[in-house]
Amino acid sequence: MGFREVLVKIPVISGLAYCRWRDLGNTLEEIIPKFTIAILPIIFSSFYLRYAGKNHLFFPEAITKNFENGELYLFCTSMLASIFYIALKDRGSQKPGFPNQITHGLFVVSMIAALSFIYALKRSGVELDPILKVDLSYIFFGVTFCMVILATTINNGLNSPNPITFQKRETDDFLNKLKEHRGQ
Repeated sequence: MGFREVLVKIPVISGLAYCRWRDLGNTLEEIIPKFTIAILPIIFSSFYLRYAGKNHLFFPEAITKNFENGELYLFCTSMLASIFYIALKDRGSQKPGFPNQITHGLFVVSMIAALSFIYALKRSGVELDPILKVDLSYIFFGVTFCMVILATTINNGLNSPNPITFQKRETDDFLNKLKEHRGQ
């Protein structure tokens, strides 16, 4: 069994099996400017806390100070929303659909639920371990960043499938319908 056949069986990342390196390159060209612009308020406020604020915090401390109230949880939630759009977008009958729409949707909903829960705990006054709270926000940020890259790469692969990929998907669809018809 080849790498592609193994990759197809893994629920969230199976769509990468039919993507090309060019699709990942297009994704990075698209995502890096978006994330850079989106995190500018965090960076600017960290510089303010470092140089213009009263405490003159060390830069990593200033970044951590920005996340103490759960701001990174809200940022991750807003970035995850783009995955819903990408996965559930109607592509018409001529193009293949987004693979594992339900899996992506459930993963995003569970991430948003977890982020909301932690943010609600913070806002309700429940004291969480500050180190755990910041570490969790970094972990969620990393997972969110990876999920956005993953979904965007798969989307780019769907928007410009090579002929072999498109033919393979049509063949798989036909075989699945044939199996359903035969009751297998």
